[in-house]
Amino acid sequence: MTREERRSPAGDEVALTIVQDGQTRQISVRELAVGNKLAGDALLSLLVEKGIVTVEEFQAKIRHLSEHHYRPGQPAPGEANPDQEDLT
Repeated sequence: MTREERRSPAGDEVALTIVQDGQTRQISVRELAVGNKLAGDALLSLLVEKGIVTVEEFQAKIRHLSEHHYRPGQPAPGEANPDQEDLT
């Protein structure tokens, strides 16, 4: 099989392989992302339903983490950096 034949659409590449009860299963990036999203949504719903956190508190925390931990001073992937000269 050639490299081109092994290529798959974005998200379909294997993120990890698990073995359970002697059975091997490959988990795609897409499956992993969807599973994480669903787990996060379920957890947030429970915390809001129980009055432990509000949606506004959660949104503020996500905003804070995004601004201070993931991309401090850097543009998002694919975004232009307004401080960088255009060399084209």
